[in-house]
Parts: sequence; C-alpha cells; structure tokens
Amino acid sequence: LISIMSCNNDVNKQLTEISKIIDDNPETAIQLLESINVENLSSAQDKAEYSLLYTWARDKNHLFDKNDSLIDFAVKFFEQKGIEDKAMRAYYYKAKILFNRDDYRNAIVNLLHAEELSATSEDNYFRGKINELFGDIYHMSCNLNEAITYRKKAVDSYKNSDRPLFYYYAVEKLASAYIDHGDYHKGIDLLDNTDVQPMLSDSIFMCMYNSDYMILHNSIGNYPKALQKLRESFQYLTEPMKPYMCYPEIAIVFLNNEMADSAKIVLDYAMGGVVDNSSINSRYYNALSK
Repeated sequence: LISIMSCNNDVNKQLTEISKIIDDNPETAIQLLESINVENLSSAQDKAEYSLLYTWARDKNHLFDKNDSLIDFAVKFFEQKGIEDKAMRAYYYKAKILFNRDDYRNAIVNLLHAEELSATSEDNYFRGKINELFGDIYHMSCNLNEAITYRKKAVDSYKNSDRPLFYYYAVEKLASAYIDHGDYHKGIDLLDNTDVQPMLSDSIFMCMYNSDYMILHNSIGNYPKALQKLRESFQYLTEPMKPYMCYPEIAIVFLNNEMADSAKIVLDYAMGGVVDNSSINSRYYNALSK
C-alpha cells in the first residue's frame, strides 16, 4: 500500500501497482482507484487502463454493473492498439456487464472475442473465467449441453492455473450442471475423483459439494448414501440450515429414508419465510405429499 501511495505523481505506475492487488485485495484496490483524480488521466492509455481496472475492481467487490460505457472505452482502445491481453480482459468484463443485464446474445459476442484472444495467452486462470462465464450464460439460457461443455473447459483451465480455489468451485458447478442435465452417474464419477482434502476448511464449498452428492445419489435411488451426504453437509453449517440449501431435495431425502417427521420440520422451516418464491414453495408441498 505504501509503495502504491508513493506513486501519486505517476498515475501510470500507480495503476500498474493497483492491478497487482485487485484479485487478492479488491476493497483496497477500489478505494485507491476512487482516490485517483481522473483529471490526471491525461493520456488515452491511462484512461483505458483506469476504465479496465475500475470495472475489474467493481466486479471483484460484487458490484454488478449494468452500464458498459466505461469498459467500452477500454475495449476500443486496447483492440485498436493490439494490446491483446488487456483487450481480452476488457471484452470479458463487457460480456460480464451484458450478462448482468440479461443480454446473453451480446454477452456471447463479446465473450467470443475474449476467447479468441485467450488462445495466445498463458493465463489459465483468466481462460477459466472466460469459460466459466460461458457456462453461466448457457446455464441461464437453458442450453444445458453447451453449459456442460464450458463447465468442463473451466475445470481444465482452473486446474492448470495457480488458483486452486477456483478449480474446486468449477468442479462443483460442473456437478450441478450434470444434475440439471440428468447425468447423475457422470456427476458422481466427477465428485468421486475429486480430492477435496484441501477444501475441508471452506464450509460453503463443502456444504455445496455434499449437497450435490446428496442430490446425485438420491436421483439414482441410493437413499442411504444421499442421507449420509446430507448429514455431512450439515456439519459444515454454522446454523442448522441456510437459505441456499435445497429444501425440497432435503425433504425428499428424508422421506425416501422413512423420516417423515424430519421432512416436515424442513418444510415448515422453509415455509417460515426463509424462501418466499411461490414457484419453489409448491415443491415443498409436493415433497411433503410424496
């Protein structure tokens, strides 16, 4: 931080230093970017760099923009100058913004540009991000075959990167895609062959991982195994249940294991206001009447 602050008289150097901390310290990065007087961005390149970094930092801080005017400047500048690595990133973040506003068609167009530019890049982590966003878009578009294709690519890219955390979450997304597609045995094989030992301290991942296992085994009729995975998922929760838990599936697992009282408790808890989506609520009653 001190070294970045010492670059105050050289905006270009300051932006370069900020780019090094965005992924690991996004809150600090965005504060530093917002402290820069944009009037000091005298060159087109500095403006493009700032546009890219600020969009990147906002994304890392989960500030999901829907206006692409800022990143557009970076896209045009880096594309025209042939700065491929930064053009790749700019196209990705433009695609992410278009995805945020449900413009999947144009998001894919920009992501295809990013994918093309990534072919000559050695950054497997960012290639993984591109593939993961493709998977998200196709998932939201209900194109399950393409979603699985890009989920697999994301797993491979992240596996070869220096950021293993993203690899494990990509595996979980692929398992979930197999569930959506009805490829239950493929999902089980995937999770069976994934060593999650390094992730045991990540309670959110382990809960999601065991929840996927639960649904997969329940779907093929292995009800005792599904119940085992349900119990394993609970041990990673700081509370008995969380809003992101799949209540209908949990209730059905209990019912399939002749635990109707437990199923009713789950459904009563869910109907108590944790989930208020009417289309989902109907599934609770269907599970209870199974």
